[in-house]
Amino acid sequence: MILTNLDTGEMVELSQDDLNIQTSTEKDANGNIKKSITADVAVPSTSSNDANSNLISPYAVVTDGGVTTRLTFNLNYTQSGSLYKITSANGKFELLDSAFTISGRMVRLANYQYNETQYIRTYYPGNTFSYPGYSNWVNINYGPAVVAGYAKCNITRSSSTWELRLNQYIATNVPDMSFF
Repeated sequence: MILTNLDTGEMVELSQDDLNIQTSTEKDANGNIKKSITADVAVPSTSSNDANSNLISPYAVVTDGGVTTRLTFNLNYTQSGSLYKITSANGKFELLDSAFTISGRMVRLANYQYNETQYIRTYYPGNTFSYPGYSNWVNINYGPAVVAGYAKCNITRSSSTWELRLNQYIATNVPDMSFF
């Protein structure tokens, strides 16, 4: 999970230790794999009386001290040796604190090798989403190759806005994923 303060540009990569992030991986009898991530996100107080009001920190004070947003992102795929293929993706964006608003929802999926950018798909969902997968296989041994996705949104309170981005990397051999 990456939390970016869109007012200051400050970026923080948050881990399972920082947030309540629940991950699971399930494999069925046919070899289909479901990798699920659910993250409960709290952002800083914007009170001018708060000395840390401009800092990004997990579980910081927010109106009632609670979690503002929950993102769930399930990426389903199948694997055969070094071959991978995304079979579907689904999830949801949940606003848990009415003092905030949620906007700018986006989901991006990538299932490609070499420079087959036609296998990068971008969606703009509502609060819930479900998308089909790909028919092509990616051999992760031959790069660049990426089998991954992310879900992101903006949350706003008063004049402060944060971008929340939940990454799912299934298999990659690209040293720099900043293009994605």
